Amino acid sequence: MKAKVIPLLSWLALTILVQVISCNATNAESPLSAIDWLSELYTNIDKIQSPSVLINKEPNEFSIISPKVNAKKITKLNMDRIYEGDVHLARYKELLEMISNELPPPLITFFHQILSAKSERFGKSKHYNDLILIRLNKLLELGATVRAQNLLETLDLSKKESYDIWFDIHLLSLSEETACDKILKKNTSISKYKDRIFCLIQSGDTKIATLTLSGAATLGLLSLEEEIILYNLLYFKGKPIRKGKKIVQSVSPINYRVSKIIGANIEHLDLPSAYHYSELRSNISENKKLLYTENLVRNGVLPYESLRALYSAANLNTDDRSSKRASLSKALEISLAGVPTIKSLRKFITFLDSLADVGLEKFALRHYSMDLLKIVNKFPNSRKALGLLLRSADLKVLKNISNTKKLNSIYQNIIFNTPVDLSLIHI
Repeated sequence: MKAKVIPLLSWLALTILVQVISCNATNAESPLSAIDWLSELYTNIDKIQSPSVLINKEPNEFSIISPKVNAKKITKLNMDRIYEGDVHLARYKELLEMISNELPPPLITFFHQILSAKSERFGKSKHYNDLILIRLNKLLELGATVRAQNLLETLDLSKKESYDIWFDIHLLSLSEETACDKILKKNTSISKYKDRIFCLIQSGDTKIATLTLSGAATLGLLSLEEEIILYNLLYFKGKPIRKGKKIVQSVSPINYRVSKIIGANIEHLDLPSAYHYSELRSNISENKKLLYTENLVRNGVLPYESLRALYSAANLNTDDRSSKRASLSKALEISLAGVPTIKSLRKFITFLDSLADVGLEKFALRHYSMDLLKIVNKFPNSRKALGLLLRSADLKVLKNISNTKKLNSIYQNIIFNTPVDLSLIHI
């Protein structure tokens, strides 16, 4: 079953990458193709089936055969019109649950663009702010704090939930100066005491910060942890506090940001994906950098090239798995520097097996597709090499396979648009 579904996923990823919004299938009664599904999903959400129906009817939401497209009618996806009109929020939430790092890399990238797209026309909808909040929370879940910044200016800061996520994203993206400028100028009316005190300290107004912190603490407007961490920030003299000291016991954007400023130890905290991009910009261990970069690549936030470069530069002597993956990556790069051999293929397989344990195999396959093509064309009878190349779903590279006879009818249809014998398809 898994082998039969691979062509469908490959075609889906390749089609989405082109970003085409409309196509005409030859048979109106045929199953909904991937591109039709996305077109309806993001331009007229109320007309499609519920996600549970789409998932359970395997795999009827996608056409097996590439749709016959009239090239004259192809138009690029207009991001500004994706959210035009009203949107069913409950269903939209369900649909977003389908976005995960299990999808093909081009599709993950495409959904990042969908989630962070602005729409000048959609602002008139009564659900506008709620929809922005849903999208921002999903972007944070994926660790895409930089993309989330694109939507901050559209939030209604008179609402508590909007203000909270607005300030959190500024903290996580290390752009709190912009937020604090707005808070201290009283351009937002619902800022919290801890946020205002933080901004007063960061702006250098320590006298008012001291008075405000003392008054808020006396009136019980701050939790004990908030009080402790803000006092540490207030009396921070530019030198990191005692090495190894743990003053933060819970994860929150402001706790995290203050800890980074004063040099407090947060190694004991299990940081969610939303914090990983910020961590990469700070002074952390090489092992942590590998783990966080792997996670962000897996979520489609960073390109695989970022991880490959980190693997190549890593100088680790530990026995943890991320270090072993870095070592295998270096060995593969050395092998690929010369003429491809069967030994190169073995190194590929070993390295990809290690990446499969952490969900990164498909990203590496895509990145190394040209190298795999060289191996496939030099060793045309190697089924393993051909199998890896096909799983890369890189259409431009796949078109350069020299021995096409090794491809079955479905793959030949997907790659070269040749006729397919439907009698051979059994799913």
